[in-house]
Amino acid sequence: MSRYYQILVGPETTVQTGLSSASSNVGATWTNQIPAKNGTRVKADLGAQQIEFLLPVSSFDEPAGQGWLRIWGPTKDQISQASDFNNAPIQIFGGMQPGLPLASSAVLDGQAGLLCAGQIYQSFGNWQGLTQTLEFMITADLGATQSEPANIQFLWKKGQPLGPVLRSCLQSAFPSVPVTVSIDSRLVVSQDEAVVFDTLQQLGLYITKVSQNILQTTATGTPYQGVKIFRNGDGITATDNSEVAASPIIIKAQDIIGQPTWLGANTIQFNTVLRADLTISSVVTLPLIAGLQAVTNANSASNARIKNAFDGTWIINTIQHVGNSREPSAQSWISNFTAVSTQASPLINGTSG
Repeated sequence: MSRYYQILVGPETTVQTGLSSASSNVGATWTNQIPAKNGTRVKADLGAQQIEFLLPVSSFDEPAGQGWLRIWGPTKDQISQASDFNNAPIQIFGGMQPGLPLASSAVLDGQAGLLCAGQIYQSFGNWQGLTQTLEFMITADLGATQSEPANIQFLWKKGQPLGPVLRSCLQSAFPSVPVTVSIDSRLVVSQDEAVVFDTLQQLGLYITKVSQNILQTTATGTPYQGVKIFRNGDGITATDNSEVAASPIIIKAQDIIGQPTWLGANTIQFNTVLRADLTISSVVTLPLIAGLQAVTNANSASNARIKNAFDGTWIINTIQHVGNSREPSAQSWISNFTAVSTQASPLINGTSG
């Protein structure tokens, strides 16, 4: 067993609706990894609980809904007091761990890590016969909702670059959350913009649209994706990929699960073994493997027959982590990615700031 997971749930950070004080939840931990001890190596716990999850990762301008996690075989107390986990922070780690050859390779490549960080929106337990489960609905909005707004104050003065303004806005609204901003310095406005947002989704949609409007028609009209804001582990990242990575991450043939497919003229979808090292805005390349050639006609020139159908570099737009820790199928422990070609949709060259 070479799959790896670790789930960390802490005490809730806000008082539950209708209650005068927070619950007695002290947190919980689930994992299938036995740590190194007394000279022994890290190894898998074959008796660990089964888990299932669906964890969407997207930018705030295109929210993909809440994540879902099910834990089989929780304790009686965890089931009967499931609501105590409401509003609690949660971190879900996953990937592969030392064991089989492919798992060891994934470990050496640093693929395992934090898949999702957020807050438990709702928790409920089920007990039917011998079946006991605990389920979490997970949100990544940092507790900012229209019913409980975050009061995100955004003041963008005429001629001021967007980067420092956005960084200050996010740091003020979420002082305990790390913020990373890397965007084109030419994003400036010709008049003052002062807006107050209730949620990160509202801020993300505004920032994406206004940045597209500013640079969409510049540089000979090449497409521009706009600034994307998203959760990146425990932090918040804002980027427009104005600086494409000089060394894109190479997806190995052994990590591909199934067949990459086209979703549109410039968009593809592909699956890999569950991994946490790729995030939104990561730049990747796909391997040349059997079945992925652009031309398969035996009469075609040899240089055409060996051309990779998915050649070039790709920017990841959305991610879905899907897992069932005890289901033997390779499709039951994957990361699903959609990505846009950097060649078909060239980015504007600019200076980030």
